[in-house]
Amino acid sequence: MSTTSFPLELGRFRVEYVGWLQNRLGDFSARRARCTSLSDEVGWNRQLYRALWDAGFGRIGWPAAIGGLPGTVKHRAIVGEELMRLGLANPNMFPFSEAYAPPFASLASPHLVTTHLARYLSGEHWWAQGFSEPEAGSDLAALKTRATPSGEGYRISGQKIWT
Repeated sequence: MSTTSFPLELGRFRVEYVGWLQNRLGDFSARRARCTSLSDEVGWNRQLYRALWDAGFGRIGWPAAIGGLPGTVKHRAIVGEELMRLGLANPNMFPFSEAYAPPFASLASPHLVTTHLARYLSGEHWWAQGFSEPEAGSDLAALKTRATPSGEGYRISGQKIWT
């Protein structure tokens, strides 16, 4: 990606980004076509996030403290839009970054942001959101699922309708 000036004007950004995608289209399409299960889809999305992060396109509009580059949500929308247009991303998964990351970046402590956000945006970690439970629906105040420390991780107890 060009580093001449940031943020790139949206039209120029789209042209540069689409050119980058076109140069990788055969490889990306082949990897995406091999996805036959949810596990494959998650794996592919993580690889895609890594490629976008490494090329700079996954860093646009995120805090400099995590390696982000100047830009706006409109730049990030172009990234997702072109991936969907070319069939390279699962439309049920890829947009999650815009649901999870902006509130996390602006509301979490600086320590949590620098520790976790780049790991998610680069595909190293994968996050999910689950808050629909029997008898609670999406009423966050009525949720009963709990995460309790257990060894080096957490033990999750409760029941979800979907995540």
